[in-house]
Amino acid sequence: MANRNPQTVDLGGGVYTRSQLQQMFRDGRKAFETHLATTPIAVAARYDNTHRRVVVQLNNGCEISVPVELLKEVRNATPKQLSDVTILPEGLAIEWPQLDQQFLVSGLLSDVCAPGMVSELSRRVEQSKSVKSVAQAAPVRPRGTPVRPKQKRPVRKPAPT
Repeated sequence: MANRNPQTVDLGGGVYTRSQLQQMFRDGRKAFETHLATTPIAVAARYDNTHRRVVVQLNNGCEISVPVELLKEVRNATPKQLSDVTILPEGLAIEWPQLDQQFLVSGLLSDVCAPGMVSELSRRVEQSKSVKSVAQAAPVRPRGTPVRPKQKRPVRKPAPT
């Protein structure tokens, strides 16, 4: 059924007034700008042929250098293809247009630069949900770390008088 009221817009999921849509757009834009302000964004990207690495400079002053061998989708590309790396709009990802490959900056940081960190943090969060008392909230040992027995404190002897 056609929308007969020129003051509203039917989007299939609901009918909204134009002012409601404008407010939704403003709210979404503000949330996106907040996200961009708190997210590492690529400001420059280049291929370092000498070390066979992709170097990405971030808006927070950090620079990440990722060996191409860790990026299975592009590891067999030629140096010429790899040197054609660009930043996608908003700086959230880098791309090799010739290879039709894109990588999110957040993915490079979490999956490539710190493999296992995301899964370890997820494991710790799940473990903390089952904590029932402060005594149980002891620090978690990384897997494979040997358990050291608790050492007794030396007893202080009184000084001779």
